[in-house]
Amino acid sequence: MPVRLEVLSDRPGTGSTVLVLVRLIAPAHDEGERRPVNLSLVIDRSSSMRGPRLKQALDAAKELLGRLGPKDRLSIVSFDANASVICEPGPVTDERRAMMKDALENLQSGVGTNLGAALRMGANLIKTSFVRNSISRVLLLTDGQASVGITDNDRLTAMSEAIFKSGVAVTTMGLGQGYDDELLIEMASRGQGGYYYLASPGDIPAAFGRELEGVFSISAQETELKLVPHDDIESLELLHKLESEPQQDGLLVHVGDLSSAAPRHVLFRMRIDEASRSATAGTVIVKYKDATGSASDAHIVGVALAEQTPMTAVHEIVAEDLKLRVANAVDLAWARRTSGQSGHALLALREVHQAVTKALAAARCEPAVAEELLGDLANAEIAINEGSAEREKLRRGLREKSQMTQIGHSVLHNLRRDE
Repeated sequence: MPVRLEVLSDRPGTGSTVLVLVRLIAPAHDEGERRPVNLSLVIDRSSSMRGPRLKQALDAAKELLGRLGPKDRLSIVSFDANASVICEPGPVTDERRAMMKDALENLQSGVGTNLGAALRMGANLIKTSFVRNSISRVLLLTDGQASVGITDNDRLTAMSEAIFKSGVAVTTMGLGQGYDDELLIEMASRGQGGYYYLASPGDIPAAFGRELEGVFSISAQETELKLVPHDDIESLELLHKLESEPQQDGLLVHVGDLSSAAPRHVLFRMRIDEASRSATAGTVIVKYKDATGSASDAHIVGVALAEQTPMTAVHEIVAEDLKLRVANAVDLAWARRTSGQSGHALLALREVHQAVTKALAAARCEPAVAEELLGDLANAEIAINEGSAEREKLRRGLREKSQMTQIGHSVLHNLRRDE
């Protein structure tokens, strides 16, 4: 079953702006036919992980072992000032599962955080073997900042990107308040994996489970989406933070993996000649590799410009646009606050607050969506004004959400202050 492609567009009034929302819906696997995974768990065991943090991480790893089988391959790396192989890569048979659990039981905390060595070792272990049609991923869990080996953020994010280009995605998980969230977000972004903020050790098992569910449900990889505008389109802009490149006839977007668990969104903004009365604005073309690793045929859909867009489509397009604007405003607010500009930080939030309330008043945004977005903005303002512990907890939770929104995984999740 192929990836389904839906294209919605909205041109309010006779203005020059057109928003185009592309929704990619990957097919679900048949029962028992998921693709095998080639996974490397990379677990921080520095001194700050001592106690409940390390115990929960190891317990979560044991739970993950129970969900893998003989067709999957798993390796486990731990790191402090040095990186060590706890379990060599191999199929997760009953015998190896018991051996891995024993190895995890004996893991002790150390001193120092050599993030670079651990990431490289995890990726290299994956690349020692070939598993047909598998999904390869490094899952990195840390609660601290790189203090040994490579400590430069640019080099670490470049390493993550290089690992992805070699065929292995990188997912990062930050635990507590002591890690560098900017680094882990950028590593996940350039490594084309997920990013998770874990407020407490109790969040680790659920995060491991969410990541594994996402990996299990991937049914299309190396997805590329191209929007080819018609001649009366003056400019075309990608609003999500995805890798893209202009080509002679349009804009090519590298979307990456598609999971059947949730649709993927890509939003564009066009400028059209105001005198144009064209019924179409362009063409969307999607290509990908399916579950067998075979390249798909191109899926082509036109971008229609209706005289009056159905309100259900308007709500979906405006919701995606506002989610992105809120996510960008949250990121800008933290950047401004970090540089000592708290007043300007609040201004960034209040400007997008006005945009949300305006859309709600014009009935272009559903009340439930507006309520969630306004709640996020209120939480961001609280975090900017309150003490450090409360601020950091809210800030990191909002940054996780904004990261997912900016790459097209924009399912709303209400972030409560007591989470």
